[in-house]
This record gives sequence, structure tokens and C-alpha cells, in this order.
Amino acid sequence: MLVQVASKWEKVERWLKQTDDSQWVKIQATGDSNGIPVTPANILELTLKCEWAEIEDMSELLYNQQGIMFPHGLEIGWGDPSKAYREGNSSDAGVYFFNAYKRESMESLAE
Repeated sequence: MLVQVASKWEKVERWLKQTDDSQWVKIQATGDSNGIPVTPANILELTLKCEWAEIEDMSELLYNQQGIMFPHGLEIGWGDPSKAYREGNSSDAGVYFFNAYKRESMESLAE
């Protein structure tokens, strides 16, 4: 049985396309940058420095069920993924998390 695995770039590009800027605000959800809006260019720049990407199913989260958050998050990282998730970011391994929120919900929160 042949299993096709998407490359890092395919995963990132698919997530960016699905979270089109006209409808979604992309947010970095990592460490000191938690909650900071990012552009596709910011994400692509970080992807250059990373070795792998994963799409995380977040459909069970309340914000998704309320229609505020995109049902999948993007994770890009380097080194051993298990170590990155378990121990946080270091020179050996790490991960950046990104979520996307409905533009209108972000604008209403800012008011």
C-alpha cells in the first residue's frame, strides 16, 4: 500500500491557502510571541529555518466549535518532534505554533 506524505512546504502552503487573509487572522501561539498576528511572509520565513511541519486537528476546541477559530493549526519545527513538543524550544529542537481566527471575531474583540 502506497502512502503519500505531504512535504513541509505542501503542508504550510495548504494551511496558508485555507486561512486566506481576507477571512482569517493568523496568530503565532508560541512563547513570547503568543497572540501576535503574523503574515504569510512571516510564516514562510520561519519555515525556511525549520525541518518539518504538521497540521494539528483542533476541531474539538471551543473556539472552533463557536466558529471563531480555523479547525486546524499549523506547527513548524526543527530537531526531534517529540523533544520539541515535550521540552520546548532550544537549539536542538523546537516548534512554532500558529492558529487562525475569523477576522470579524478579532475585530470585535479589539473594539
